[in-house]
Amino acid sequence: MKITLTKEEQKMWELALDKDLENTSSEKYKEILLLREKLMKSLLKKGLIPEIRLNYFFDLQYNLSNTKKSRYENFKNLEVPYQHPHFYKYLTYFVEGPCIPNELLNTINEIRKKYPYYPSDSLDEVKKAVRSYLKNDPKNKSNLAEELYKLYLEFGDSNAELIRKYTMNLPR
Repeated sequence: MKITLTKEEQKMWELALDKDLENTSSEKYKEILLLREKLMKSLLKKGLIPEIRLNYFFDLQYNLSNTKKSRYENFKNLEVPYQHPHFYKYLTYFVEGPCIPNELLNTINEIRKKYPYYPSDSLDEVKKAVRSYLKNDPKNKSNLAEELYKLYLEFGDSNAELIRKYTMNLPR
């Protein structure tokens, strides 16, 4: 579900991937943040980011963890919002899409194939798969819930909120 980047954008993306900014020289740190901003502006200008991903960031109704502000509104008062270190996770989502472990993603896709006309009928099986996955990685629950929410938004499935809430409410 990664978007297609030009060679120049791909190079910027690879350079902007450095997650360990704390152990980076201040000059390189600034360079990476500038690259991230430049890449974001390029993607917006060319309209490469899928609308649902933009909605997730810019639209208040998609921010289930904060009912007062969209994710963008948390950044917009900053002088350079796309350079903020916390913006990286959104840029990653814009480029890569939802971050679901391959094993779980394959399982979800197989389950959904069985119910092409009524995706809601797949929910019980998907819930079992999520529960089974989290038995091996219980610390990842809230992150997985948010990524599943993004995935179901991208499916265009009206159960996106439901699958997020279900995952969040699973016992540890």
